[in-house]
Amino acid sequence: MKAMAEKNVLRGKESGLLSQLHPESKTQSLTSGKDKWLQGEAAATSLAYWQQQLEGVTLNIDLPVARRRPAVITGLRGKQRLIFSETLNREMKDFAESENINLLTIFLAAFHTLLYRYSGQEVIVTGAEWFEENGEEMVSPAGGTALSERVGNILPIRTNLEVVPTFRELLQTLAQGVTEAARYQNLPFEQLSQIIAPQGDRLPLPINFAYYEYPHFPSELAGVKLDSLWQELPGNRTIYLFDLALEIQVIPAGVQGCFSYNGDLFDDSTIEAMAGHFQTLLAAAVADPELNLNQLPMLTAAERELMLGEWNQLKVDYPGDGSITAQFEAQAATNPGSIALICGGEEITYGQLNGKVNQLAHYLQKLGVGPDVPVGVCLERSPLIIIALLAILKAGGVCVPLDPTYPQDRLSIILKDTQLSILLTQEKLTGQLPHYHNSPICLDTQWDSIALESQDNPPCAAIGDNLAYILYTSGSTGKPKGVEMPRSNIWHYVQSIDKHLQIRPDDIYLHTASFSFSSSIRQFLTPLTRGAKLVLATQEQSKNTLKLFELMQAENVTVCDSLQAVWAHGLHALDTISDPGTDKRLPLKLRLLLFSGGLLTADFLQTLREHLEHPPQIINIYGQTETTGNTAYPIPADLAQTTGPVSVGRPLAYRQTYILNSELQPVPIGAIGELHVSGCSLSRGYLNRPDLTQEKYIPNPFTPDTPGAILYKTGDLARYLPDGSLEIIGRTDFQVKIRGMRVETGEIESILLQHPAVKQAVVTARDTAAGERFLAAYYVAAPNQTPVNSELRAFLKEHLPDYMVPAAFMRLEAMPLTANGKLNRLGLPEPQLDLHESNTPVVAPRDDLEAKLAAIWQQVLGIKQIGIQDSFFDLGGHSLLAVELFARIEKEFGKNLILATLLQAPTIAQLATYIRDNQDLDTKSLVVMQPKGTKPPLFCIHAVGGNLLSYKELLAHLDRDQPVYGLQAQGLDGKQPILSKIEDMAALYIQEMKTVQPDGPYFIVGHSFGGFVAFEIAQQLQAAGDEVAFLGLFDAIIPGAKGRVPRQEVLKLHWHGFSENGPAYFLQKLQQKITATQNELDDSWKRLKGKYYQKQGVALPHKIRNLPIKQANHQAARAYKLQPYPGVVTLFRAAVRYDTVAWKLDPLLGWGPLAGGGLQVIDVPGGHESCLKEPYVSSLAAALTACLGKTAI
Repeated sequence: MKAMAEKNVLRGKESGLLSQLHPESKTQSLTSGKDKWLQGEAAATSLAYWQQQLEGVTLNIDLPVARRRPAVITGLRGKQRLIFSETLNREMKDFAESENINLLTIFLAAFHTLLYRYSGQEVIVTGAEWFEENGEEMVSPAGGTALSERVGNILPIRTNLEVVPTFRELLQTLAQGVTEAARYQNLPFEQLSQIIAPQGDRLPLPINFAYYEYPHFPSELAGVKLDSLWQELPGNRTIYLFDLALEIQVIPAGVQGCFSYNGDLFDDSTIEAMAGHFQTLLAAAVADPELNLNQLPMLTAAERELMLGEWNQLKVDYPGDGSITAQFEAQAATNPGSIALICGGEEITYGQLNGKVNQLAHYLQKLGVGPDVPVGVCLERSPLIIIALLAILKAGGVCVPLDPTYPQDRLSIILKDTQLSILLTQEKLTGQLPHYHNSPICLDTQWDSIALESQDNPPCAAIGDNLAYILYTSGSTGKPKGVEMPRSNIWHYVQSIDKHLQIRPDDIYLHTASFSFSSSIRQFLTPLTRGAKLVLATQEQSKNTLKLFELMQAENVTVCDSLQAVWAHGLHALDTISDPGTDKRLPLKLRLLLFSGGLLTADFLQTLREHLEHPPQIINIYGQTETTGNTAYPIPADLAQTTGPVSVGRPLAYRQTYILNSELQPVPIGAIGELHVSGCSLSRGYLNRPDLTQEKYIPNPFTPDTPGAILYKTGDLARYLPDGSLEIIGRTDFQVKIRGMRVETGEIESILLQHPAVKQAVVTARDTAAGERFLAAYYVAAPNQTPVNSELRAFLKEHLPDYMVPAAFMRLEAMPLTANGKLNRLGLPEPQLDLHESNTPVVAPRDDLEAKLAAIWQQVLGIKQIGIQDSFFDLGGHSLLAVELFARIEKEFGKNLILATLLQAPTIAQLATYIRDNQDLDTKSLVVMQPKGTKPPLFCIHAVGGNLLSYKELLAHLDRDQPVYGLQAQGLDGKQPILSKIEDMAALYIQEMKTVQPDGPYFIVGHSFGGFVAFEIAQQLQAAGDEVAFLGLFDAIIPGAKGRVPRQEVLKLHWHGFSENGPAYFLQKLQQKITATQNELDDSWKRLKGKYYQKQGVALPHKIRNLPIKQANHQAARAYKLQPYPGVVTLFRAAVRYDTVAWKLDPLLGWGPLAGGGLQVIDVPGGHESCLKEPYVSSLAAALTACLGKTAI
């Protein structure tokens, strides 16, 4: 009987399909003997079958819903009729007979194919129920009748499409699946639902298929049209248990059906289109069942015309002759005196910029630079890099940016791949470059020779097909790949994007992107070809969003081009340092705010608008390096969307976008497919990678009238929205975006596998609780190897940029695998941010105090598991988070701590001991920063803010045998009196220094304001007969140095600035004064708030606690009377200087006549503040260590 039943399912010719499968089910009661059956072997066998079928599958299928599921179900339902033509009815019947298959299996296969094509998911699971009329009764597979409880008749049917079959192959697979499901149907639904949805979800099977046969339908009605009988058929009813259900009804005269759907989720138009796709797909499958599922056409003729034609036909007129440099030259000729570029306080006009660019272009042409000749550019963020890039383009060459922050290994790959003959850099970076066969050209030290060249515009032999750029992106093979970008590509992009931006000469455009990324091209060429002012953020500003906010306010920026991740971090930091109830809105003057480099979300937009006093037009920009840019979407101010990714808009002019499946078939509106791009924006391909170029750049099958037209396979998953705009869903591969930068996780895996202790490696992207994305590395160690995370991290840093080094490492005994033996990425455990070595156990809190501190750290850092021996700074903590941390600690324990506490107690255990013992170190100035070591201690004096956190990164680079103590300002607790004289500070600090070192020799350093205090400490120690072995000043500038410069010299320097820059020079000075006044007013307001707290007799909040100290220190510096010091003074001078009168006239920063024993000047990389931060602090630490070693001998 069982063999006969299986044969009947495959053939489906007998009218009593289900009764022949299970004739006993007609009379078997659903409840009779149920308990006994559940205890028997048959029940165990059924349970094992369904557990195997449903193990590890997701029942949610990604369909184009219009709305999120409401908290309260409204019961709103919709129904879309399916009327199959007489021709299709006949073809289906003939096909069923020829294939020995029943209509049930054909419709179920077509339905699963439809769901697969819409979602792209490889495993499809739906509910299925089928009924046959038996006399006057409808019989279901579980026994019972059509009036029985509905859910009792549903069986889950699974289709695995990991290897895409033909439609005929799918039919055979599903026929077997239906047979097996029916064989194990007797397991009660309550047991089955526990397997499907163990958490008791409302919809254990959200999508369902129902099939009805009426073999005894009255013959006298056989000639009546099917649609007129719909309301009278007993199977017709509204289905409330499913999000989407397909019902098929078969009578002798033909077939009809409907889609029933949840109106809370789906729009009517979506299901109407889905019904059309189902019929198109069904007809194609019956006509040619040897097509695989991805080859079956789905779109109607009207949809193809709309999606392939109408939505891809934007054409506009562009200005100019196709030369991007000619547009810049036109602006320089028309407005030579207008400001073109601002960076670090320096301003350059269009005329000056064009002149310098031309000089370098002529110089390069004499060295052989011309069409398709690559020229490397390894420069810091300064006007020189803009000059260099424009000069290469004008000379006809190819720009090859090399980020100086990248490791030598990565830079070496680029140098070898491009075979550069010319490399532009600056003197200070030559030591960081890998081996290079030619001598690099240092623009800063060799400019005198370059300046001998003509300032006239040079001739350029390059045409549109010649290359403009080679940009390197992450590569899955372990090596970055060079994208070749033609000149026409760059020109077209700038013109097309400006149709949305409409950049004007009065715009002030902020540049923040790395010059190694394609967005940097938009950020500097768009404003400079439109006569606008370009503000180039320095390296320090580009990495600190709060400083970017300050820069935007100071320069009245009207166009900011940035990343969501950058702004999200900045706004969170702003919230952290703002008092509750205060106005947190930024008083910026933005006209446009552009976001690119990642998915822009609606909830972020809402947060953003809450933080802007004058919300600008926000534009979402999307594209790849290979396409330069694809789309731009000006987001409506009244956007109703509140969650999820925001649309990226329609394609820019002369570009075509196609969302296709793996067989290059267009997918329907709302369905997911891979985005392909064609048109004038495409790059040429990958340098020296013809195989990869051929794989990613394929012939365009939709433009037969355009020979040679190419499609680029982006690898991005996307869907069309009803208005023709695009929504980006994710990736087809394992490429991710980290802080807006594209990362091929395969490249990280390839490098990690080169470590001898690693056998297997997988890298994925995860999100913290705060929504910040990070990389997590999973690895299986090689036999007899136990690598530690710090070792693996250091290894990766030798080869990869910092943003590509995972934040979390997790060792696994084995990688999780699917049933087919493939890596199961969904089975990878949730990673922990790198709190400790994975083979070192986490030390749990030992008492209530440590437990409370651990909870606070988890909230502030967004990390689930923290051990009491884990360092705050190792967990990613920084000064802004420290403010929030201590504010929470004060609220919880009433303990008023200062930020420097973290330097001496950076772990939970140490901080708990500090609080438990109620030490009074917060009322002292002396702070133990690094207690161990046999060398004489080094004393570090606070800067103008009063705390010592600015020395944190320096400590990490000093010898472990070097004890370090810090002196912080009195009054940081908000209660003690603030000292207002440098002499008094020095006297107090000497008293506390002598508690740990009663006698000399003393080693003292101070940064900025701290340099004056260190100088006075050395004076008082010398006067008392104590030996001072070393006095080091970190970029300390004597206040009032400008006042000692003769007036004639000051006027001469101002005149020189005016002759070079015109009236803009004085406008710059005026703007600096205005900015300084604004800052002073802001500080004054905060000081008033501080006085209010002091009047109330309470400690100042952490967020404003150092403002009175900062003010007092400024006054103390101005009042301090410096006297010559009899010893040697060592000045560590920051290389990055602001263009001011004092620094130009006195390179010794005022210290020359005050160093009686001689002044030693050591130049260190970075700026006034950044010299103490990565990546520059290592140079300062090395120079300081060398000095300490010499003086200690």
